Amino acid sequence: MKIRNYTPHPITIRAPHGDLIVTPEPTPARSASTSTPGETLVTDNGMGIPTSVTTFGPLQGLPPPEPGIVLVCSAIVAEQAAREGRGDVYAPGTGPTDGAVRDDAGRIVAVTRLVRVAPRA
Repeated sequence: MKIRNYTPHPITIRAPHGDLIVTPEPTPARSASTSTPGETLVTDNGMGIPTSVTTFGPLQGLPPPEPGIVLVCSAIVAEQAAREGRGDVYAPGTGPTDGAVRDDAGRIVAVTRLVRVAPRA
């Protein structure tokens, strides 16, 4: 199985027998997005904080499926790919139960698994 990295940075996958570093492809995969103004949130002290509403759309830069190849990308791209019926797209497992390895400052230095998003029913 070959892993291709469509995030903008290297990903270190920590496995029982050592680390696998997957370097990024030249162009990361993205989900097109549009943003429209939302409401203003007013805090207890009267400060107004503007918001926006983002809608994610079609995937950009993700190649078609190929036998024996899995693609690693952002969770947003993985979710959109799942909606489109793709089973070859994963995201780095960075959630609280995924076992991400962090340094003393809390930055992720490795993941211990890849996550495939389940398609919505």
